[in-house]
Amino acid sequence: MTYLVSDGKVFIADKFCSKQFPTIHGRKTQDADGNRKDNKPASKIYYNDTSKIELISAGKYEGVDLKLVAMAGATGHLHRALSYLERGNDILDAMNLEACLPVDDRIFFRKDCSFMFVNVKNEVLFSAADPDNSSVAVYNRSKGGFLHKGCGTTPVNAFCRFIKRQITPLEAFVLASQLHNNVSEEFDYYDLESDTLVHDQKLTTRQRTKILDQLQSELVIDRDIQTVKYVNEIYRVIKEE
Repeated sequence: MTYLVSDGKVFIADKFCSKQFPTIHGRKTQDADGNRKDNKPASKIYYNDTSKIELISAGKYEGVDLKLVAMAGATGHLHRALSYLERGNDILDAMNLEACLPVDDRIFFRKDCSFMFVNVKNEVLFSAADPDNSSVAVYNRSKGGFLHKGCGTTPVNAFCRFIKRQITPLEAFVLASQLHNNVSEEFDYYDLESDTLVHDQKLTTRQRTKILDQLQSELVIDRDIQTVKYVNEIYRVIKEE
């Protein structure tokens, strides 16, 4: 429930956050006839004012100082990560340790969250675990251009298949917030070159519409149908011959 996006020059994070609260006895949801519903164990509430970009004064990766950390996914572990880094520790040491730990005991390499970092060289890094959680890694994508993480990646990737250029981080953010209800319209952004963090931004309807109209005008749908070889059809052709 986060969307983080960067092109190596600017870093954008939405401000969406959700939290579940246990339903209090006597206040459970009622149906149309006034009967209490006991099948709803928790209620979920939402926020659009959560800061997900943190500037830090200590912490390293491979001996290079970090200056920014952001997180996508379950944010309950963010304070542990910040505490680890603020003591001047190196993520490389965490990698060596967490590769041997059960996934639920890890901080940086979990299945329910991922971290993105910016070091003093303005390189954008992100942490990840293999699907089977057998190994952990940190990837440097600053030279690879566009990078995004979080729940908005699926619809943005799907849309970008039909755009012939690399879209900007702001365009990607607008798409993510338009197409996924767990991405807020509100966002913070960090300018890597000027080392400036700006909070609580929100585009006007006119600005969003202009961006969406431009993207829609550039859509090019390939007429080649994506198919596979069907065994039953191959068998039918052979049989007919």
